[in-house]
Amino acid sequence: MEWQGINLTNYHQTNWSKKGVSLILQYICLIIITLVTAIIIQFYTNNINNIKKNYDVQNNKIHQNINNKKNRLDIFILKQKIKQHIISSGNIKNILSELRNLPSNGSIIEVNINHKNRDYFELWGKVKNQEEFDRLSDYLHHLKPYKTSIDMFQTNTNNELEFMIKVIKK
Repeated sequence: MEWQGINLTNYHQTNWSKKGVSLILQYICLIIITLVTAIIIQFYTNNINNIKKNYDVQNNKIHQNINNKKNRLDIFILKQKIKQHIISSGNIKNILSELRNLPSNGSIIEVNINHKNRDYFELWGKVKNQEEFDRLSDYLHHLKPYKTSIDMFQTNTNNELEFMIKVIKK
């Protein structure tokens, strides 16, 4: 058996303190690296949030523009539909001038001016004999931009001819 002596130098103490200091330095470096990484992540997160806010603002503006344009388009379409159901003043003047030139005086009771797909007017009236009706229908058939159709033709109790003639613009 060999005799071992006790080491009375401070080797183990210094070794232990060096390891402790080394571990503390490693922990401090780890904490510093973690803090720097957290700061970088926070910085990029703020940048991404700012970019997202800008995109959201732009997206809202684009959606608002789209909605405004849709509303304007709906209004335009509505106006176009309304225009399709309105007779122009020029057409009304033409119809009235043709009505003033009718050969039969006092035979027209009612005139309805309408517009569906085309401008047209309906003449409701009474005449005393067939010759007056023939003059009126001949005049209407010779109107250039119009086509006529007799929608009602009957004799009343006073032996008068009652009629309804539809005159449609071609």
